[in-house]
Amino acid sequence: MPVNGEVTFLGWRLAGTQEILSTDLTYQLGAISGPVAVEAVFDAPEPSYEFVVRYDSAAADGGDGFSWAKAFNKMDDAIAIAQTFGGGEVWVKGGTHVLAKGFALKNAVTIRGGFEGVDGKYATRSAERAARDFTAYESVFSGGGTTDKLIDQSTTADETAVVDGITFTKASNYSVYVTGNAADYTSPVFSNCTFRGKSAFWMNSRWSQATFANCTFRALEGGSYGRVFFESSGGGTVRLTDCLVECVTNVGYGAFNFSGQPAVFERCRLLRNVTRSDSSSASIAGRVSTVDFYDCQLLWNEALTYGKPLTRFRTMVGCVVASNTVTRTGTSTGEVGLLHMTGSTCYRTSIYDNKVIVDEPGVTSGTVWAGVFSFNAEHNAADKAVIVDCTVARNACEVTLGEGATAQSAVIGYPSGKFGGIVNCTF
Repeated sequence: MPVNGEVTFLGWRLAGTQEILSTDLTYQLGAISGPVAVEAVFDAPEPSYEFVVRYDSAAADGGDGFSWAKAFNKMDDAIAIAQTFGGGEVWVKGGTHVLAKGFALKNAVTIRGGFEGVDGKYATRSAERAARDFTAYESVFSGGGTTDKLIDQSTTADETAVVDGITFTKASNYSVYVTGNAADYTSPVFSNCTFRGKSAFWMNSRWSQATFANCTFRALEGGSYGRVFFESSGGGTVRLTDCLVECVTNVGYGAFNFSGQPAVFERCRLLRNVTRSDSSSASIAGRVSTVDFYDCQLLWNEALTYGKPLTRFRTMVGCVVASNTVTRTGTSTGEVGLLHMTGSTCYRTSIYDNKVIVDEPGVTSGTVWAGVFSFNAEHNAADKAVIVDCTVARNACEVTLGEGATAQSAVIGYPSGKFGGIVNCTF
């Protein structure tokens, strides 16, 4: 079928002599026997989004996704078509889309939000994609307070499963839920996304991990297992880069609960979070010692009631830790610290205007250690924590105990036998 000029076919602009098999044509044109040759001018789009379909929950039924007027109104349908044609992108119109049920991510499919959703306004798809605006055309996936999971992942999706520029809110349980053996080795990527409402993320499939870039976790609250929870046996590193974690409130396992896998925070801000963590080993990022912080800010956070440290960490480099409070009230003895080091290095970090409060008048025996840094029996002679090139200033420890109990308050809260040393620091 020779054609002069440009031809648009299934969202592609074709050129030269293209052999299109009848199986490719079935979806759009119905069954055609034999191959069809198309001769046209070829203007290939960027490989990262060669195939594009559109989603708008307000669209009418029966759409094919190749224009906003005929957008898909179900995410499962849009993702399935994109995957059928070898992958591509699902573009989400700005506005709030209330999901009656969750959808699953698929390999080689990217979900992008922030589109105005107007046909004919942009000369090319590249121009339309460049005009995305996450503020003016915020694309929101909402559970409406009744849908328990917005992304419900029970099958594997690797790092080619990408979500970019989507806000998740009002799920009655978790915005993203990854579980089950069939979801082993899942490793999705989230960029420019916002999570708010209840819990953001649950992952307990095996050998799995996740990557977050320029994401916001804000005003998450409730529950006991952590607002962002990872329990992946043999899992890879969870990475958060240029992310904001703000006003997260929680009881139980802390704001971020890493159980069984390492995590890295790079250039992240953790601000104004309030936790009452009784089951975790840390209130902001807890349960394992293999958490690393690089060039992060931990400011105005509060760990209340149980005296859990803000975080356990393996490495902290170039960070600012300021104006945080750790409080313990009850009848406990032992250590209370702002930062918990387990064979750790704290390097070129500023730690100032923090407060550790122990208010336990009912404790009448034993010893309470309170300090900026705390340690425990995980340390041994060959694996001791060190603090290098840090500024530690204006931090306070306030300890109230009953008669007969002993308090030891200092920058270094736990016995020095667990501590490797201080090098070139300012106090």
